[in-house]
Amino acid sequence: MDRSLKLIACDRGATAILNTRNRPGVKLDGLPEVPNEILAIIRNRKPADLSAVNIPVRMGEDQYTCRAYLIESNNGFLTQPVIALHMEKISSANDAVNDIAAKYHLTERELQALRGISMGFSSKELAERMKISPNTVKVFLRLIMIKMGVTSRGEIVASMLQNRTKRDEAAILGNVSFREK
Repeated sequence: MDRSLKLIACDRGATAILNTRNRPGVKLDGLPEVPNEILAIIRNRKPADLSAVNIPVRMGEDQYTCRAYLIESNNGFLTQPVIALHMEKISSANDAVNDIAAKYHLTERELQALRGISMGFSSKELAERMKISPNTVKVFLRLIMIKMGVTSRGEIVASMLQNRTKRDEAAILGNVSFREK
């Protein structure tokens, strides 16, 4: 954004995030709009204090944290100072569990078992919560392992983390689009 808080450039990931908030399902021509709650907080801050502020913002069903940074030119690349926004999705273990459940077509009970191990429950603790025997929990975990092609609880968790990292990287990568002046 320029100093007047007009959006001048936006990568593909930010465009997708902002479009979700502004007009779900509608692809906009040009750059999207920055939410008013972000703009209001930036307006009320001194430029030097911007990076100290985490702005929580809900975009559709997701929660994000937004930070603003004042970038001034040291080498003549920028003709005027700009404000860069960094938006990061606040993801939860639940997102990773749901991604794995969808990817491997887990049943509802397998999903419950997966949630339990993602929270660190033992088979006995999980059995009590699911109101089944520990041996039945082990059967569900074995079915999950077969579907995922892994051989241990640790590999299940590692796969969830790896899947989440790939998804986050895909959201970060993208082309930068500029508004013509």
